[in-house]
Amino acid sequence: PAAQVFPVSLVVEEKISVHLSREGSLEQMDVKGSLSLTSNTEEASKCKILLGSGKSLPGLAFQTHPKINKSAYDGSRVLALKESGKGFPVGRPVGVLRWSFSTTEDS
Repeated sequence: PAAQVFPVSLVVEEKISVHLSREGSLEQMDVKGSLSLTSNTEEASKCKILLGSGKSLPGLAFQTHPKINKSAYDGSRVLALKESGKGFPVGRPVGVLRWSFSTTEDS
């Protein structure tokens, strides 16, 4: 059977780095993540991604791709291109959102 192809593919990648003391207490923790979008059809290239409104931690920072509409993301957590007439490139992944979190607390 042929593999099923979805109009849009999303890939979440997250890396966690932790430094512990000999006693096992947390000295430092860093989390870095990214969300990549791949449009697999021309019709789906003009898609918008609505993200859930999860709780935000102090120190958690988000950064959108320069071509993403920052005001739409900040206002309603929607990832869409600034130029609505254009679409995402077909068949090529685009990193649309990155995030990072750092702490030195033992919490």
